[in-house]
Amino acid sequence: MRHSKKGFASLTPEQRKAIARQGGLAATARGVAHKFTPEEARKAGHLSGSKYSKEYLAELGRKGGLAKQRKILEAKQGKNNGS
Repeated sequence: MRHSKKGFASLTPEQRKAIARQGGLAATARGVAHKFTPEEARKAGHLSGSKYSKEYLAELGRKGGLAKQRKILEAKQGKNNGS
């Protein structure tokens, strides 16, 4: 069963970009938009790459893959039992 797209998901990428741009312009006009200094940007980039260990991220990926496989198998078994 497919779900209809709602909200931003129903917009084209161009429409989403236009809305985001309007928000950015409004924040800048109000003076509330954050402006990163080169040092802040460098620090943020470094932190985002080192926040989680490779082992932790690999484990998350394995768990997600197993959960998806289990869900697919359960759906197939449900179809077979319902026929």
